[in-house]
Amino acid sequence: MTDDPTRLQAGEIARRVQAGEISAVAVAEAHLARAGKVGPPLNTWITLDREGALKAAKDVDAAVSAGKSPGPLAGVPVGIKDIIDVAGLPTTAGSLIDKERVPAGDAPLTHRLRAAGAIILGKLNLHEYAFGPTGHNHRARILALVVARRRRQRHQHRRQSAQRKLGTARRTCATNRQVGR
Repeated sequence: MTDDPTRLQAGEIARRVQAGEISAVAVAEAHLARAGKVGPPLNTWITLDREGALKAAKDVDAAVSAGKSPGPLAGVPVGIKDIIDVAGLPTTAGSLIDKERVPAGDAPLTHRLRAAGAIILGKLNLHEYAFGPTGHNHRARILALVVARRRRQRHQHRRQSAQRKLGTARRTCATNRQVGR
């Protein structure tokens, strides 16, 4: 048996997490690290949700510690094709047209995976609107950059809204002084 969580089968991960032999957080971190390393050259991920995955993994570990059943897929990391809704993550369907679409709720499949204890790592690349046999999308790298930029902008907007308002106020005051008001 291997100690590398990225080399374990799903059933083995779930068994070890439920038995407390390995933490779901350790499994999620290992898979996120591998996805970050191997994913870009292979163009596999449109969005990696590190924050969401680690939060879900902590919840699974908390359930195991409390003696509760986290579900049959406890701690098993999964990637969701970008045509299936995951609450809070963009669902672009591999198209630049839908780059702004962020669903408020999960698709039934996503909801069932979460309820079973699976850890959603992010959204996987696909042909535009899943219309093709290979999964190769030549726009995916552009789409991943656009989605990442939009996520950073939303995050910065939340963190810096007060600073931005202050900056606007300063510019307004400076303009008013120049005009002589």
